[in-house]
Amino acid sequence: MTPLFPDFFIEEVVLDDVRVGDKDFTIHYRLDGQPIELGILYHSIDFAQPPIDGDMDMLKRFAVSIGVLSFLRFGALLPKRFDVTKHSRWIHPFLLDFLRRNTYLCWSEHRYQVDRMDYRGPEIVADHGVLGDEAKDVFRGLAPSDTPKVIVASGSGKDSLLCAKLIEEANLSYDLVTYLDTLYGDASEQDQIFSRLSKELAYENLHLITIDNNFNDWLLARLDQFQVREQLRAKGITKPFRYEAGETFSIPLVFALVQLVHNLPAVIVGYEKSADFPNLIHKSTGDEVAHQWAKTHQAEMENHALLSTLLEGIQTVSVTKPIHDVKIFSKLFEIKDDLPYLTNSCNHKKPWCCSCEKCAYVFSGFAAFGDHDKTVAAFGEDLFQKESLLHIWSELLGLKGYIAWECVGHPEETQLYFYKAYKTGITGPAIELFQDKILEPLRQKGVDLDQHFVTLEEKYMKVHSEHHHMPSWLWQRIQPILMSTESLNAVESFAMA
Repeated sequence: MTPLFPDFFIEEVVLDDVRVGDKDFTIHYRLDGQPIELGILYHSIDFAQPPIDGDMDMLKRFAVSIGVLSFLRFGALLPKRFDVTKHSRWIHPFLLDFLRRNTYLCWSEHRYQVDRMDYRGPEIVADHGVLGDEAKDVFRGLAPSDTPKVIVASGSGKDSLLCAKLIEEANLSYDLVTYLDTLYGDASEQDQIFSRLSKELAYENLHLITIDNNFNDWLLARLDQFQVREQLRAKGITKPFRYEAGETFSIPLVFALVQLVHNLPAVIVGYEKSADFPNLIHKSTGDEVAHQWAKTHQAEMENHALLSTLLEGIQTVSVTKPIHDVKIFSKLFEIKDDLPYLTNSCNHKKPWCCSCEKCAYVFSGFAAFGDHDKTVAAFGEDLFQKESLLHIWSELLGLKGYIAWECVGHPEETQLYFYKAYKTGITGPAIELFQDKILEPLRQKGVDLDQHFVTLEEKYMKVHSEHHHMPSWLWQRIQPILMSTESLNAVESFAMA
C-alpha cells in the first residue's frame, strides 16, 4: 500500500539520551535525526532524599523505562523502527514485548486516519547481548497494609471527580496526583483551572508532575510542511486529525515513582466500560478502530501485566470500569455543591472550547442528569443551540455509522441524554435534529418512546461486576456504592418530565 504522503512518516525513532536530575528526568529522542525532548518534573519528590537516597541505578532504570514506553507518543508518524540500542541494559525485555503486542492496537486510529491499516508496529532494535542486564529484578515493593491508602489520578474531569468521591464514600484515605502536560497548553493555566475542583476534594497530599514536551509543536510544523490535513480534506476525509497517543500507558509508569516513594499501592483512574466500544470496524481489514483503545478492559489487563512485571505491589486500576457513562453521569449528579460544573474535559481549550465532540458530549450528559441552566453557565453557551455543531451532534447520535472521534460513549447513550433533555422541554437545533432523525423513525415503527428509553437506561445503568481489575479489598468497598443508584423506574420517570 502506497501512503498518501510518504515523506510525512518517520523511518526511525532513536532513544538517544536519558538524564536524571535532582527531581526530574530528561529524555532525548531523535526522529530521523531530528532532536525531540521530553521532560518530567516531580514536584513532591527529591531524588537525593529518603527513600530514594540518590539511588542512581534505580532512577536511571526508571527513566529509561519511561522513555521506552513514551515511544507510544509518536503514533501520528507510524515509525518503521524504534532503536533502543544505547540503553538496552536498562530495559526489561517484557517492556519491548509489550510494545510489540500493543503498539498497532494503541495506534489504530492513527493508522486509520492516514489509510495505513497495513501498519503493524515498528521493528524494535536492541542490543540483545546486554538487554535487561540492569533490569533483572522488580523494583522494591511497598509495605503491606490491610486498609491501604490510595492515590487518585485527576485531570479535573468528570471521571476523576467521581473516582475521588467514590474513594471518599468508601472511607479510604487518598492522595491526589495530577500532571500538567504542555501538549494541552500552558501548564500554569492548566493548574489554575484544575485547582478550582481539587481544592474542594478531601485528599491529604497533592503530587504534581509537569511534563514539558516539544513534540507537539514539531508535529504541527511537520503537518504543515507536508500539507497533510489539506490533502486529507481534498480526499473528502473530514475526521479530526489525531495528534496525541500513548499517554494512558506511559503516565501510570510516571506515577509509579510517586507510589513507591509515598507508599501508595494503587493509582485510581476512571476508564469506563463505554470505552470498550470501537469507533468502527474497518471494512477492508475487519480491524477494530478505536479512539480510546488504551482505556479498554483489554488494555487495562495489558497494563496490569506490565506494571506487575516491572514493579512489586504497584498497580493502576479503574473504579469505573464496571459501568457505562450513563451510570457515571447519574452518580456524578448525586454529588452535592455543584462540583460537576467545575470539571473540564476538553483537549483543545480549558475548560471548554464548545466546538468539539467532547464538549458536546459532556454538555448533553450534564443537561440530562444535571441542571440545564447551570450547564449552560458552566460552558458559557448553550451547545444545543449551536447550528455549527450539528455535524458533531449527528456523529454523537450515531447518524454517521460510527462513534465520534473522542473519548465519548456509545450513540445510544447520547440518544438517552437527548431524550431526557427533550422531555424536560429543552429546545434548540440539536434537539430538532434528534426529533427528526431519531424519534420520528421510532414513532413510525410504532415504538413506545418512553419504554424504549427506559430500556436503554436500564441497559446502560447496569453494573458489570466481573468487568474490572480491582483488587478484592477495593472492589468490596466500591461495589455497594456503584450498586446504590437504581435506574429510573419506568415510564413515569419520563412521563412526569
